[in-house]
Amino acid sequence: MMNSDIGAYVAALNAGRALGVVAGGAGDAVEANGPWVERPDGAMSVAVYALYRTTLASAETLSVVANIQDAADSGGTGAADFGTALASTVLETGVVTDAEGAVKIGDFNLSGARSHIRAQVTPDLSAGSIDTADLMFVFIFGGQDSLPA
Repeated sequence: MMNSDIGAYVAALNAGRALGVVAGGAGDAVEANGPWVERPDGAMSVAVYALYRTTLASAETLSVVANIQDAADSGGTGAADFGTALASTVLETGVVTDAEGAVKIGDFNLSGARSHIRAQVTPDLSAGSIDTADLMFVFIFGGQDSLPA
């Protein structure tokens, strides 16, 4: 019998605190560090998702660039960039009313990563003013040798 419980195969963890971004102002084009999280035993890959709500003028965009760092513990001991940074991902384009969604920013192969990782994300609103966004980020881990509890 096939297991139809996706939760038995993946683990989701918080990858970033809520960010409020204002075009040309607070949080715009500024790298933000997520919390250090312990990767699940044996997790060999992680997908990074952005959850967002935004108001954009016509033809303007909300995009994000992300990378991860690894470290020896939850305090960030020996923190260093891990893997290749993800290319800029456009989350939303040119709406004049509120839009919201969830977009996969990309994947990282965790072979060789230490026990703790964090996301570093840089949101970017293309407009010079008025556009706003609220964002959160999630790690979805997979490839474990054993299933998450």
